Amino acid sequence: GAIQLAIKEARTNDVLVANGDTLFKIDLDSLYQLHSSANAECTLALKQMKEFDRYGAVEIDPSGRILSFREKQFYPEGFINGGIYVLDRNSFLSVSFPDKFSFEKDYLGQFTTQKKFYGSIQDGGSVLTFLHGKLYNEHGIFTQQTNKHDESYLGIYVVFQPHELKQHK
Repeated sequence: GAIQLAIKEARTNDVLVANGDTLFKIDLDSLYQLHSSANAECTLALKQMKEFDRYGAVEIDPSGRILSFREKQFYPEGFINGGIYVLDRNSFLSVSFPDKFSFEKDYLGQFTTQKKFYGSIQDGGSVLTFLHGKLYNEHGIFTQQTNKHDESYLGIYVVFQPHELKQHK
């Protein structure tokens, strides 16, 4: 419920949500532009990958509308959810969730066909994932040990409002 708690405090309807365990470079302007022009309820930053099995795949139509989320398994190519979202606050809060829930499974997975979810394809270089205090690249290769305190940040979501982002450009 971290996203739910944070979004209740937002002062604008569109908010940027960043999952703290996956990192890659994105174009915030293109992400927000698609969200706005499609009148989307949630827009995900997607990364195109080849030969992967550490992530689930996201299926989109030519307009970027998300058709489905597929479970982790080997894919010769596809798009992954980069863990960065532009979220329509009012649409999200219209759903009743328990105090503890999974944003990806209980919101994205359950409402794919009922809500307007879009994916913005990003060309952001390598994907880095924090897992159990270690940093891995997109192929699951251990790259470095992180500080033992880094693990406490896993699963933490950071919520920004669009006007806050423009101040930091």
